[in-house]
Amino acid sequence: MSDYDQQFGVVIFDDAEHPAFGWASLAGSKPRRIKHLADLESDGIFIANLNWQQIRNINASREPRIRASNFFREDLSLIAQDLDLPIIEDPASCLHKVSEFFDRCIRIAYDIYGFKRVSGTLKETIYECLFPSGEPTTFGTPKIDEAFDEAYLAIQKCYVNSHSGTRNAKLRFSRSVFANLLNQFPIPVGPWSIYQGKLPVNDTDCTKGEESNTYKFLHEFGSQKPALCLVSVRNIETSCADLLGFTNGKDRRNWIPIHEAAFLSSIAEVKVKKIIQGTRYQNYEDVSFGWQEQSVVGDVSYSLGLVAESHIAAISSGTRRKQGGTSYSPRAVFLKAWDRIMLFKVAYALYRNDIVVSSYAMGAVNVSIQDHQLEFVSQEALKLGLTPPLWLLNANEVDEQLSTDTDDGYLKYV
Repeated sequence: MSDYDQQFGVVIFDDAEHPAFGWASLAGSKPRRIKHLADLESDGIFIANLNWQQIRNINASREPRIRASNFFREDLSLIAQDLDLPIIEDPASCLHKVSEFFDRCIRIAYDIYGFKRVSGTLKETIYECLFPSGEPTTFGTPKIDEAFDEAYLAIQKCYVNSHSGTRNAKLRFSRSVFANLLNQFPIPVGPWSIYQGKLPVNDTDCTKGEESNTYKFLHEFGSQKPALCLVSVRNIETSCADLLGFTNGKDRRNWIPIHEAAFLSSIAEVKVKKIIQGTRYQNYEDVSFGWQEQSVVGDVSYSLGLVAESHIAAISSGTRRKQGGTSYSPRAVFLKAWDRIMLFKVAYALYRNDIVVSSYAMGAVNVSIQDHQLEFVSQEALKLGLTPPLWLLNANEVDEQLSTDTDDGYLKYV
């Protein structure tokens, strides 16, 4: 057990817009009614069913005991949905389980990082431990910085028609497994400059696919050194365009990492207009911020998974500039692109089976499900190595077929 002396808990207010009365539990203690923030233990930290704006509305942005509902990056309500616990509808019945679970997550994180203080989110807490002196916020000229800013994409939105009366679900890979998977990809290091060499031109008989000149050039170049490419894309397969936002997407990205450009050239005609090249790649074994925690239990542990996801979010997110705004490092841009490419293949398989995919990022695919699809979606997700939320498994009794125990020893496995 960790020797971290701060205890974590959860508080659910009856009315999130006017928080006062509610239910609270600290580190597995029996849920109790509160009438005001002052009723919370002074030495605890509570994750609340409040977003940042609601916290600011009650002048509690500096309240040391309160954290927003997205503290673990995943919103409190979605975590409860994953665990199939009615913390909003019936907090008195399960709040002790959730508070014990949250407390365990923080102690796991403390054992890994040894932080001295808990910031606004777990991601920020981890980031401050990994980069105590901050990071560079410029990577060459202002134009190169702008290219990285454009190349970064936090989440891939899909432009497909949804149906009325659907339920939203997040199908994900094990967070710990996905964090270790991303560790296998190299990251760019060193200064960046404009590529002065000859750009690829496709033959008229082969304008896209792995036999095209563009794909061969990008694949070979990108395996040797990192680069950003200014591209123009056309004649993309319709189903792929829907998932990648190339039909009617609003977020235009002309600068993209070279491995994403190579991927696009396998399914579309890609014209490379300019290239910004890096110096070399570096493997995660040579850096201090790779995800290090590996164990058999870690592959299935939900609590360790939340820590792993916060770690990946920390090293693949933007950095605040002192003069204002956010910069996106080559590392962050490249990791997000690898994340997107891996998830596209899974999203495409779901989409081809008439499952509506709304977005994907960070090892998870968001889908919209009609009631008659519940069992089908669960089965397809499991075939692809994705884990459906517990509410979806319980809704169609797949958990019973897999002999899943959802009560006895519940916290042992989350």
